[in-house]
Amino acid sequence: MNRSLAALSRYQNVIVLALLFAGLIWTQAYSYLLFHSLAEMFSIVVACAIFILAWNTRRFQENGYLLFIGIAQLFIGGLDLLHTLSFKGMGVFPSYDANLPTQLWIASRYIQSISLLAAPLFLYPLFSLRGRQQPYLVAGFFLALTTLVLLSIFAWNIFPTSYVEGVGQTAFKKTSEYVISAIYLAAAAVLWAHRRMFDRQVLVWLQLSIFTCIITELVFTGYIQVTDAMNMAGHLFKILSIYFIYKAIVETGFIRPYNLLFRNLKQSESDLRSAHEELEDRVHQRTMEVVRANKALLEEVEEHMRTEAELRRYRERLEVLVQERTAELQREVNERERAEAAVKIYAAQLEDSNRELQNFALIASHDLQEPLRKIIAFGDRLKSGASGQLGADERSFIERMQQAAKRMQAMIEALLAYSRVTTKAQPFMQVDLDKVANDVLSDLEVRIEQTEGQVSVDGLAEIEADPMQMHQLFQNLIANALKFHRPGTPPRVQVHGFMVGNGPPAARRLCIEVSDNGIGFEEHYLERLFQPFQRLVGRSEYEGSGMGLAICRKIAERHGGSITARSVPNQGTVFTIELPVRQMGTIPSDDYS
Repeated sequence: MNRSLAALSRYQNVIVLALLFAGLIWTQAYSYLLFHSLAEMFSIVVACAIFILAWNTRRFQENGYLLFIGIAQLFIGGLDLLHTLSFKGMGVFPSYDANLPTQLWIASRYIQSISLLAAPLFLYPLFSLRGRQQPYLVAGFFLALTTLVLLSIFAWNIFPTSYVEGVGQTAFKKTSEYVISAIYLAAAAVLWAHRRMFDRQVLVWLQLSIFTCIITELVFTGYIQVTDAMNMAGHLFKILSIYFIYKAIVETGFIRPYNLLFRNLKQSESDLRSAHEELEDRVHQRTMEVVRANKALLEEVEEHMRTEAELRRYRERLEVLVQERTAELQREVNERERAEAAVKIYAAQLEDSNRELQNFALIASHDLQEPLRKIIAFGDRLKSGASGQLGADERSFIERMQQAAKRMQAMIEALLAYSRVTTKAQPFMQVDLDKVANDVLSDLEVRIEQTEGQVSVDGLAEIEADPMQMHQLFQNLIANALKFHRPGTPPRVQVHGFMVGNGPPAARRLCIEVSDNGIGFEEHYLERLFQPFQRLVGRSEYEGSGMGLAICRKIAERHGGSITARSVPNQGTVFTIELPVRQMGTIPSDDYS
C-alpha cells in the first residue's frame, strides 16, 4: 500500500497533466470554443499568479529577474485575455473576423519572447529593480508598449494582417512564428549562460518552458482553420509550457521560497564553511612539516596541535550555528505575513557569524605566531650553540624547518592583514585618490628605480572612502605590476580613472584601470586569482604570500564596489576597480586588539 502511494506521488505531475489534456480534448470534441477559452484562461491565471508572487516579494528578491518576468506576464496575460474574448463565437468583438485574435496572439508572443531574452540583464546589480520607483517604471514601459500594440490593431489599423478567412495564415504570421522561435532559442542560450545564478530545479523548469514555447510556435505555423487539429495541438503545447513556468516560479515561490528568493544567501553560507575548512587544512599541513623537520621540537608542535583542536571546535560550533539559523530562516520564510521581519533577523545573525569568524581568525593568527617565533629562535640556537656537532644534513634540516616556519609566519601576517580590512577599518571620509596614488608612488620610488619602471596616473577624483584602505589598494596593485614584469622588459604601469553614470554623486561610480605590460595570466584562472593564498606562478620565481589581490577584493567589496581583471599571457594585465563616489551608509570601525 505504501509503495503504491509513493509511486502515485512520484508520478502525480504526469497524472495531473494527462487528466488535464484528456479533459481538454474531450471538451474540444464537444465545443472548440469552450476548449479554447479553458486553455487560454489557464495561461492567464498562471500569468496573474506569477505577477502577484513577484510583485509582493520584490523587497526580498536579490535581483530583478523574477520581478521583470512577473510584470511582463501581467501584460502578456492581458493580451491573451483579449485574444480569448476576440475568438470567433465569443461575440465580444462582432465586427472583427479571425484576423483579430491572430494579431493579438502574435503581439503577445513577441512581447513574451523578448521579455525572456532581456530578463537575464536584471540579474546584475545595475538592473536589480531595488529602487522604490524602478518597478513602476518597468510596469509603465509595458503599459505603454501594450497600449501602442492595441492602438495599432484597433485604432490605426497598421498592424500587419495575420489571417485571411478562407485562405489561412499570412506570410507575415508564419514568418513571425519563426522569428519568435529564434528569439526563444536565444533566450534559452542566454539563460543557460547564467545557469550558476539559478537554483538547478528552477533552471530546468524554465528551460523546459522555453523549449515548449518554441514547439508551440512551430506547430502554429501549420494550421489552416482556427479550429483544426494543428491549432488544438498548438494550444496543448502552450498549456504545457505554462505548466512548466508555473512549476518554476509559482510552485517554487510558495513551497520552496528559499530556492527562488535566497539562493545567494545559501551560497554565502557554503562559501563561509569552505573558507573554514581551507584554513584548517593549511594549518594542519604546515604543522606536519614542522613535525617532520625536527622531532626535538615536539612540545611546541603539541601546543600547535592543541591550537588546531581549538580551531576544529570553533568550526564545529560555527556549523551548528549556521544550521540552526538556516532552519530558523526557512521556518520564518514559510510564515508569509512575517517574511520581511524574518529576513532582517537572519541578516543580522549572519553578520554576527561573519564578525565572529573574523574575530576568530584574528585571535587564532595571534596565538599561532608565538610558537613559530620559538621555532625560529630555537633553530638559531641550535645552529650557533651546536655548530661544531651538526653535520650538513642536520644543518639542512634546521634551515628547511626555519624556512617553513617563516613562510607560515608570513601567511599568518597576510591573514591578519586580510582580516583587518573589516576589523581595523576607519570611518568613510572624503579622499583625494590622486594624492593617495602619488603617496604610493613616493613609497615605491626605490622599487621603480630598481626596475627602471614608469608609472603614470590620471583621471582620479575625490570619493568617500577609507583613506588607509585606498592607500593599501593602490600599493598592492602598483607593487604587483612592478614585481610581475617580464625579464628584460622594464615595467610600464598606467593608472587611469573615469566616471560611470550620470546624476548626483550618490548615483555615480569611479572606474579605475591599472594596466601593465607584465607577464599576464590565462583568464580562466581569474576567479582563483582573487582567492586567499592563491598563486599562479612559483614561489621561487616571484616572492609573495598570495594575499595581495584577495585583500584588494575585500577592500573593494567593503566600499560597495568590485574588482576584476583581463589579461593576455606575456602581454600584460588590466585590473578594473569600480567604487561608488558616495557611500549609502557608514560601515562602523571595530577596534580589536
